[in-house]
Parts: sequence; structure tokens; C-alpha cells
Amino acid sequence: ARTVGLMVLGDLTVHAWDLARATGGDFVPERSVLDEVGPGLAAMAPQAREMKVFGEPFPVPEGATAFERLLAVTGRDPGWTPGGTAGATGT
Repeated sequence: ARTVGLMVLGDLTVHAWDLARATGGDFVPERSVLDEVGPGLAAMAPQAREMKVFGEPFPVPEGATAFERLLAVTGRDPGWTPGGTAGATGT
């Protein structure tokens, strides 16, 4: 049950960022959410990539925030904007 809960919370967290960014906004989850979701998504990432659910990890700088690292593990560019001014198109 915990794994399914982490998958759902991770999905909601990442897609909330997707929607916020796509509409010109921003979204940063609570630290407690990141503490729960981050390690779980990182552990599931290899299998998610095999299933084509996640893209390849996006490179982030050493000083990246926990949320930037979480987005990157799913294949997203944390700097993505709708105008396409970041380093990659994201997923």
C-alpha cells in the first residue's frame, strides 16, 4: 500500500509542476512531500524508464534543490518554460 501511495503522491506532485509551468506559474511542494516522494521515485526510476514512463535523467547542477533533483530523475528539465528557453524540452 505504501508503494502505491508514493506512486500516486509522486504522480500528483510532478504533474502539478507540469501544469503550473505550462501555464506560466510555479509549483514547489512542501518539504515533507519531497522527503516522502523523492527516495521512492528515485528507487522506482530505473523500472519507470524501462516502461517508458520516465525519460532519461536530466542533468542538474550540484547545488540543485531536492525538487529539482526529483524532477530530473523523471526526465524533466527543472528549468523548462513554455517558451522553450531552458536547456531541453522536458517530458
